[in-house]
Amino acid sequence: MQLKKSDQQLNEFYNALQRGKEALEDAGRILVALIDEDPSAKERIMEGHPEITEDVLETFERIGRKQLYYRLCLLEAPGIRALKRCPYSEQVKYSTEPLPMLLVSGKDSTDSLTLPIQALNPDQVRQVFGGHRIRTLAEQRAWIENQRGKPQRIERREPYTISKGRITFHEAVTLSASDMARLLAEITSH
Repeated sequence: MQLKKSDQQLNEFYNALQRGKEALEDAGRILVALIDEDPSAKERIMEGHPEITEDVLETFERIGRKQLYYRLCLLEAPGIRALKRCPYSEQVKYSTEPLPMLLVSGKDSTDSLTLPIQALNPDQVRQVFGGHRIRTLAEQRAWIENQRGKPQRIERREPYTISKGRITFHEAVTLSASDMARLLAEITSH
């Protein structure tokens, strides 16, 4: 069975992307060898190639020294950013394996599920990650309980809304003449 042209192009894209990721690892390894041989190598690279910034070189050095898993360096989801701060072995493991997350309102205190790192939202990242590592389920339970004890921030909303040339008051309000003038100016600008 012959692949459709679009399927073939998708495969070519994926293969090129994989080669690019592996080239990042090679570049990191080469950079570390250069730095180890000549500590001024980074400065020389930046002088000869001004488009390469110090941040880029630091990323490649982290890749070459096995502090940053090369497959994560192009990804930017909240969970990925947190995983990049973890030990290298955890970066490698959880870049492909789902990680355990305790359910806040599960059947019991051990009810959990496993999620791919890319699927975590910022609140879940705060629960699952502690500093530079992944929390155990017991540590996640303790973190959840600690969060329950903290006072929740109440968002202050305006006592009115302006929409379609009208002001709708949601609660009793006392306004000064300057407040009224400001509201009239806002209403006419909408």
